Amino acid sequence: MKKAFGAALLFFLCSFLSWQWPFLNGIFAGIITICIIYLYLKYPEIAFGLVFAELAMGGKGWWLSLQFGDTILPIRILIFTGVFLSWFGTILIHSRNSSSPFALLKNIPAGIRSVLIILGLSIIWGVGWGLVRGNGFGPVFFDANAWIYLIILFPLLSIVDQGKGNIFLNRTVTYVLGAGLANALLTLIFFHVFAHQYVFTHTIYLWIRDMQFGEITFIRPGAWRVFLQSQVWLLFVAAWFFLTSIAKSQQNKIAHIALLSVTLSALFISFSRSNWIGLIAVGITGVTLTLYHHAAPVKRILAVTAGGILGAMLLMIAFQRIPPIPAGGIPLRERLAIEAAGSSRMNQLSPLMKAIAKHPVIGSGFGTALTYISADPRIVARSPGGSGMYTTSAFEWGFLDIWLKIGLVGLAGYLWLIAVIGKNLWDMMEQTEIPTLAAALLLALVGISTVNITSPYLNHPLGIGLVLLCICVIVLKQQDLQPQSGAGL
Repeated sequence: MKKAFGAALLFFLCSFLSWQWPFLNGIFAGIITICIIYLYLKYPEIAFGLVFAELAMGGKGWWLSLQFGDTILPIRILIFTGVFLSWFGTILIHSRNSSSPFALLKNIPAGIRSVLIILGLSIIWGVGWGLVRGNGFGPVFFDANAWIYLIILFPLLSIVDQGKGNIFLNRTVTYVLGAGLANALLTLIFFHVFAHQYVFTHTIYLWIRDMQFGEITFIRPGAWRVFLQSQVWLLFVAAWFFLTSIAKSQQNKIAHIALLSVTLSALFISFSRSNWIGLIAVGITGVTLTLYHHAAPVKRILAVTAGGILGAMLLMIAFQRIPPIPAGGIPLRERLAIEAAGSSRMNQLSPLMKAIAKHPVIGSGFGTALTYISADPRIVARSPGGSGMYTTSAFEWGFLDIWLKIGLVGLAGYLWLIAVIGKNLWDMMEQTEIPTLAAALLLALVGISTVNITSPYLNHPLGIGLVLLCICVIVLKQQDLQPQSGAGL
């Protein structure tokens, strides 16, 4: 975990240096991509561990990029393409001696496999239907491209099929925890920097904005919102350290509670109501789960919960400036205020529901755009007459966005997939001592599904990646290869 934590910080540094000196952008992106390809060919379990670690720290995936002519590819796409093409290349080379790639699907439990096929067909339908309806190739592609991340399931299943699922999951958990903690630490550091208004604060703001790590919003003197998209993976990290902190056999309980505090502080500082609701869902489910399985006495659960929250509050105070100073010299007041964001989200509801009603079963296809009145000051300033009228095909209401694009069949398929995955993870916990990985993934799945109600993640690699990781754990369990390690996986 320490190495992964250090590597994540190094990647953040590479991103900052590339922002300062753009010629380094392509160099760093190319080196990382080549390294990932090499690792996949030699040690695929390590390569895939890094793929998931990138989700836990990389925001929208633009922290590095590589330009080919007029086309700019983000590092997440480069890593994805490198891994998938490497896998596909090995399949072609060994095509005579190997079965069809689709044969890997047989390793997935029948219930999950059937729903995945339904979801896949719904996505293909959404692309075709969007083109037929004249939404345009560009809008359709950019609206649907995040779903392409699902096909990385094939090389994932290949690792499990080769008997490397055990080490893959152990490495992935270690890397994700390290990258997630680096994400949380940077959240605290950014919170400190903006609270103290150092001379380099504006530079940090521009880097975060330009590399699409997240958003920094001035709320009032002494209060800053530090929202990084990858913070949603902290729901898994928080669940992990909560479970390990209450485990009877776990050593260094104090250290794990401290790491839980760091994770919680970052989620609090995000000032994302979606993240907070997701965290509440994780907390309620986690307490219910541990009590149901008699994993720990109530006193220990309450002590760990109180310790984590109290530690998070102390960290926020320690990184804050007291007394607070007003913002000066940084144009952050024009950033979207929390209430304005909520208002814009509510303004989407009526147009979304009306559009869904036109094709409720089959959907309207990818690339479908709607117009609504936004409360975002930036959009209001750019709109004709300051009306706030805004046209987009990306919507905050995650499940409604899916319903609009691929219809009730696709949405029902995705919801059923999540439910079946959750049921399988639950079945893996029919023991006195809860398997930590299955339990943490179940809690994270509950959390991100809750977040997706008001913030789109399950139709993005950040959420799709978690779903795929859950499937791999289930496949491994079905093959009676559930990992055992000192970490309590």
